[in-house]
Amino acid sequence: MLRPGIIARDFARSAAAYGEPPFHALLARRLAAMVLKGDRRFSSVLEIGFHTGLQTRALRQAFAPGGRLVLSDLHAAGRGCLGEALPPGAILVMADGERPPFRHDSFDLVYAGGVFQWFSDAPVALESLLKLLKPGGWLAFSQFLEPSLEPLKAAFREAGEGGRFLPLFAEREWRGMIGRHRVLDSALADETHFYPRLAFLMAALRALGATASPLRARRIPRAACEHIRGAMERDRGPAGLPLRLCAGLGLLQKT
Repeated sequence: MLRPGIIARDFARSAAAYGEPPFHALLARRLAAMVLKGDRRFSSVLEIGFHTGLQTRALRQAFAPGGRLVLSDLHAAGRGCLGEALPPGAILVMADGERPPFRHDSFDLVYAGGVFQWFSDAPVALESLLKLLKPGGWLAFSQFLEPSLEPLKAAFREAGEGGRFLPLFAEREWRGMIGRHRVLDSALADETHFYPRLAFLMAALRALGATASPLRARRIPRAACEHIRGAMERDRGPAGLPLRLCAGLGLLQKT
């Protein structure tokens, strides 16, 4: 996983506001709908990146009563947010989702909402997670794709600070990755949200997770910060400053 220590720190800081961005809730609902329409109940389930339990709550109907539920993450800051989403007997494990410490053929369902963009090698991670499934098991996941965070990233590039953002897959790359496996369902989510001020946009960006405000990073020169603000103002429309978010959602089956 890319910079696991920094990711764990920033996600821990964002735990209180993580459920606020509507795009997160949208992805959780749509990924859960993919799983639930199959009308299956899973007796052994693993979540990669439970954070505050947003995806756990959306998928709770898929858990078989008395089954085994393992929730893994790099940190435990969101444990207090799980509440009723945490069924009795659920196990919390602190682990890197790219190197899950579980035996192969252990789970009926593995799901990971909004995690894959943090992996250093998403195709290899996908293979690793599929190995954890029993034959016929399902892997459900969502992954942020290009052109997410535009036009903010364009403003950073203009200021010579474009390297501060993670590289994301294009849709074609993502479909190529999942196309090597048995795909039960796939979809794209693409929304643009608007904010009245740049401070509100940056607050929403921080609430997305491991995205500490780049404008407050000490190593960005003042002139670059001013350039970024000016570039964003040029993109202001009647509804405010835009921020685009895109993701791929996939449901795969182990053959």
